[in-house]
Amino acid sequence: MDDFKIIVGAPAHNDKKGAVYVYENKIGIWELNRKFDAPEDLTLSYFGFGLDLQNDRLVVGTPWVNQFQGGVFALGLDELTSVKDQNIESLTLFPNPSKDFIHLNLKDNQIKTVELFDMLGAKVATYNYTGDALDIRQLSAGTYVVKSNKDNTTIEIGKFVKL
Repeated sequence: MDDFKIIVGAPAHNDKKGAVYVYENKIGIWELNRKFDAPEDLTLSYFGFGLDLQNDRLVVGTPWVNQFQGGVFALGLDELTSVKDQNIESLTLFPNPSKDFIHLNLKDNQIKTVELFDMLGAKVATYNYTGDALDIRQLSAGTYVVKSNKDNTTIEIGKFVKL
């Protein structure tokens, strides 16, 4: 929350799939700016259970996905500009964990770029996606969020562990 934006998690919304609401202060009146629903393929995910705003990234926690290992979605503030529902698909990555290369199982074959973010929301790499595996050898060990984009729109988000 700041003077102009409030982020509200509703993890029990829609049969505990969850949602996140973004409100903006317009001349002293708080108005709904954006609603993010949990990806369709998540069930009982509690999307929105944990929220953090780091620099220009909104990080949304989903504690019950991946057989209770949890998950995280990173959304850019530039994506929070208009009122509309946004459904983002969950991205499958393998092998996970990995030390050198990650393969993406994309539902949309028109992906143009893939971005990697650390757990603080800092962008650590950008790839022009060609369908090949992503080389992650240069990354430090840790957990990373992967965001795939098509025409400046986030299509799928996932996470992986770098050994």
